[in-house]
Amino acid sequence: MNEIQSLLGQEMPPVSSKGLRDEGRPLGYLVDSGEIRGLAIRNCGLGSLPESVGTLGRLRVLLLNGNTLTSLPSSIGTLRELKELDLDENELPALPGEISRLTGLRRLSLLGNRCRALPESFTELRSLTSLSLRRNQIESVPDVIWKVRTLRSLDLGGNSLAVVPEAIGGLAELSRLFLDGNGMTAVPETIGNLSRLSTVDLGHNLLTSVPESIGGLKELEVLYLSDNQLTSLPAAIGNLPRLSYLGATHNQLREFPEPITELANLLELRLYNNGLRNVPVSIGRLARLRELHLQDNRLTSLPSEMGGLSDLRHLELRNNRLTSVPAEVGALARLCVLDLRANLLTSLPASLSELRRLEKLDLRWNKLADLPAPARRLRRGGCVVLI
Repeated sequence: MNEIQSLLGQEMPPVSSKGLRDEGRPLGYLVDSGEIRGLAIRNCGLGSLPESVGTLGRLRVLLLNGNTLTSLPSSIGTLRELKELDLDENELPALPGEISRLTGLRRLSLLGNRCRALPESFTELRSLTSLSLRRNQIESVPDVIWKVRTLRSLDLGGNSLAVVPEAIGGLAELSRLFLDGNGMTAVPETIGNLSRLSTVDLGHNLLTSVPESIGGLKELEVLYLSDNQLTSLPAAIGNLPRLSYLGATHNQLREFPEPITELANLLELRLYNNGLRNVPVSIGRLARLRELHLQDNRLTSLPSEMGGLSDLRHLELRNNRLTSVPAEVGALARLCVLDLRANLLTSLPASLSELRRLEKLDLRWNKLADLPAPARRLRRGGCVVLI
């Protein structure tokens, strides 16, 4: 500790377990039963970690994010009780082979470094459940990752991966997978083998399709597909019984993917900026939906079955080509926000005045000659009406 404090030019204060993780406190150490168990050196410009860190043999948490480290000392391997190692936002091009001695390590985060590969000995991290390599310089996934079968969370977002190999299907414990922002052109079929996945982020890539095998992800709750080149979604997407969030914005979906309407537990659906020309009558099946975002499309009409979205709170329809709103929208008793900006509306159905919980109605940039009577009644009831 003395050598570390000398490098920093200041003393480190003792902190509580909560204080150790407080990002507002750059420095601190946690003591338990007379032993240093946690150490935080954040955003201090630390350029090197002394070999003497290896003397902290009872250390369980080491937080070194936001520094300028270009290497780690080989003595890091003596921290056999280490459970969590945070190296985010440094300048590390690689990890030392001695990292493999940390057989009790559960969480390793290397976000925002310069790593291109991992040491072959990485496979010895038999307790590792969470690994982040987001925003490094990885062009192909290190094969050693596929041998760490204990992983539950894997973040490879923000790299330069054109392809992810089929070997990913062997990570049977995986529940969270982030592959966004890579330039990927395809998703491996074996993703369907990852039956424990609850969150998948495939956004901001170059995908033209998603494999039908995705229907095997029966535990999936959150699926991000935004900012790709998708012209359709697989029929199997309707077989995801637990899916609650689906984002497929900024794609090329000209037709509304009807299998979506089979998702009985969907709470939030985002399909904006696609060029959609229709909404199917089956939309009414989504009785649990709370948010529907369809702005920036080419919709000219909406089906009356929209009235079946009995739990809807937020409806975004701005920047379409709507000439009318179905009267059944007035049956959406829980609706709080209705955005109809930049359409071609000349009137509103009288039933909209029945939306007792509506807090905001946006009618700007339509073809309304005056504020329609339903909007006036809503305004008198306290709703913010913009025209």
